[in-house]
Amino acid sequence: MKRSLTVLTVFLLLLSVACATAPTGTPTTTGTITAVEGSTLTIKTSTGETSTVTIGSATKLVGFNGVDAYPNDFTVGRRVNVWLSEGSTTAARLDLTQ
Repeated sequence: MKRSLTVLTVFLLLLSVACATAPTGTPTTTGTITAVEGSTLTIKTSTGETSTVTIGSATKLVGFNGVDAYPNDFTVGRRVNVWLSEGSTTAARLDLTQ
């Protein structure tokens, strides 16, 4: 019983950390990377709008099938989903979609 309670407590703690750090809901922007300058990406949406997004030190980078990605994986021509940090142009999360 004590071991089960410990396992449940650890699970809930890990779940709460994951939920606190992962953006939820619809991405702020979805589109194709058209330019990369340092840690700044220019993204063109399917409607033709352009936005500039910065990869910050806390940005969660996600590759295909949910594996970790690295800043150099985000290159011109790649499609991405972007969740921005609130009130900022810095991405909270970037996902590669192709």
